[in-house]
Amino acid sequence: MREENVTLSHECSTLRNTLKELMNENETLKTSLAEARTAERAQAVVETSAHVLTSKDLNHSPSDSFDNFPLNNSPIAPFSFAPPQNSISPQQEMSLKRLAYLENEAMRCTQLEEQIRKLEKSLKVLTTQYNELLEVDGERLERIEELEHDVTDLRQLLKDQVSLS
Repeated sequence: MREENVTLSHECSTLRNTLKELMNENETLKTSLAEARTAERAQAVVETSAHVLTSKDLNHSPSDSFDNFPLNNSPIAPFSFAPPQNSISPQQEMSLKRLAYLENEAMRCTQLEEQIRKLEKSLKVLTTQYNELLEVDGERLERIEELEHDVTDLRQLLKDQVSLS
C-alpha cells in the first residue's frame, strides 16, 4: 500500500513536471506561430503596397512634372526580412501539428491529474479504514488480555477455595 502511494506520488510529480514543460513549450509555439503570422501579414502588406506603387507609376497624368524622367516599370522586390511564402507554410503546418499534439498531451495530463486526485481520495479513505481497523484490532487484543487475566484470577480463586476446604 505504501509502495503504491510512493509510486503514485512519484508518478504524479513526474506528470506535473511534464505538464509544466509542455505548457511552456505550448506558449513558445504560440508565440512562434503569432510571429510567423505577423511576418506573413507584413509581407502581404509590402506586396500590396508595391503593387499599388507600381500601378500609380503606370497611371501618371500627362500634366505630371516628371514626364521627362524614365519610368521604372520593374516590380519592386519585397523586403528581405520577410521569409519566402513557401517556407512559412510548412513551418506553420509543423507548428499547428505540434500545437495540436501539445493540446492533446495537456488534455491527457489533465485527465491523469483527475485520475490521481481520485486515487488520492481513495487512498485517504483506505488509510482511514486501515487505521480504524488497527484501532479495533488493538481494542480486541486488549479485551483478550483482560479476559486471560480474569481467567487466571478465577483459577487462582478456585485453587484457593479448594485448598481451604
